[in-house]
Amino acid sequence: IILVDSTRHGKRFPDAFSKTIPIWCAVINLAIARKYTSEVRWTASDSHENEALYTPPGSVSRSEHSQIELRLDVFANKLLSSEFSPPPLQKPLRPIWITPDTSTLPSLTDVDFLPVLCVSTSKLVHEGLERRTAGSTYAQGSGDDHES
Repeated sequence: IILVDSTRHGKRFPDAFSKTIPIWCAVINLAIARKYTSEVRWTASDSHENEALYTPPGSVSRSEHSQIELRLDVFANKLLSSEFSPPPLQKPLRPIWITPDTSTLPSLTDVDFLPVLCVSTSKLVHEGLERRTAGSTYAQGSGDDHES
């Protein structure tokens, strides 16, 4: 799975990449592990690791990460009690973050998870502006004229 975002408004990652996608990955993993206890045989060194919340370093504080983790059980229970029936997966979902600053891509061969690549194509620009050499100003995230 590859998700691409090009609007960051001065953040390293949008909230969708730093919080929403990681929450969904953890909730889906937890729900699948609960629903298919006999069928799911994920092979991680620590079984709790499969339902863990992974957030990008430096984008989510430890406190906020902990607060989100406390709610994962409730979210998984709500998902399981909904009309949606998550299918069994061969491996747990895990987000991986890639930015223009990423110098080497992680090796994803023979990993014990299904990678969800969160690719941010925008360069981090402080206060949302970058001066171009031609004298124009680029306002990050204003791809349409009505946004600039």
